[in-house]
Amino acid sequence: MSKTPAPQKAKLDLTKLRNKLKGRFLADFPEIQRLSTGIPRLDLMTGGGIPCGMITEIYGWYSSAKTLIGLHMIAELQKVGGLALFIDTECSLNQDFASAIGVDTSQLIVLNPDNMEEVYGAMKEFILQTKDLNIPKLIFWDSLAATAANNEDAEKVQVAPEARILSRIMQKIPKMLKEHNVAWVIINQLRNKIGVIYGPSEDTKGGNAVRYHGALRIEMTKGAQILEGKKVIGQEGKLKITKSKICKPNQKMSFQILWDVGIVSDSGIYDALEDAKLIEKRGGWNYYTDDEGIEHKFRRKECDEWVKDYPELLARLGGGAS
Repeated sequence: MSKTPAPQKAKLDLTKLRNKLKGRFLADFPEIQRLSTGIPRLDLMTGGGIPCGMITEIYGWYSSAKTLIGLHMIAELQKVGGLALFIDTECSLNQDFASAIGVDTSQLIVLNPDNMEEVYGAMKEFILQTKDLNIPKLIFWDSLAATAANNEDAEKVQVAPEARILSRIMQKIPKMLKEHNVAWVIINQLRNKIGVIYGPSEDTKGGNAVRYHGALRIEMTKGAQILEGKKVIGQEGKLKITKSKICKPNQKMSFQILWDVGIVSDSGIYDALEDAKLIEKRGGWNYYTDDEGIEHKFRRKECDEWVKDYPELLARLGGGAS
């Protein structure tokens, strides 16, 4: 009795199939470009900053530094020659405060649209008009929660008109962001759910569209006040990466905000240095070995001041657009 020959694997020309499907190999995609947040610890957590060509949502309760972190992003972006569009539907952006953070207000385009359709139109126009510029680009929307649906949708749909129109926008805009390498940061606010007994009692506005399409979600929370004697000079803040397609989720960090300077740039710097294995702890001292092999020691409580004498350490943690 003759044996049935073993089936042979069909030979497939993947390049020909790719061309037929008008696709690309994943290995051919360019490396994700990052924009610095201005906080070295957060840049380290996210692998270099927020991703270009993708959507980042920053949400939290009021006074939790959501807008502030965006201004720091814009200041860092401008340092490397990037361009930002600030969509200010809250109409609360302060020129003097933005300047104090380091934003060049003469180079920042600000819009005050009335509804989500106008937001989408402005974003589309910005992307198309800047598509030939080989520079980092950022669209910062402050905020989704303060933006109404257009009047036509609000009249036709009584239930969640904002969520419905946002879902339509999310079906169109991600491809444009990816093609032209534009970062989109959305600020959102937490709200209390009414009548909830079991499960989460808080939620963000806009339905699930941003959750589904976002590559990075960061939750901001407000901490204790920072006092100088009896005078309040700032506050503590905390953040948590609640969703990520570009780094490990559920990472947390704390930072400090001083009213005169914004987020302190070296907030959490000791933890960042330790996580990156740039310093070695021995007893009560910490040691850093420079490129020439010379050891420098410091105590943890001195880190914030000590690290200013070694800018190469901050540079190795990551900063600016990459």
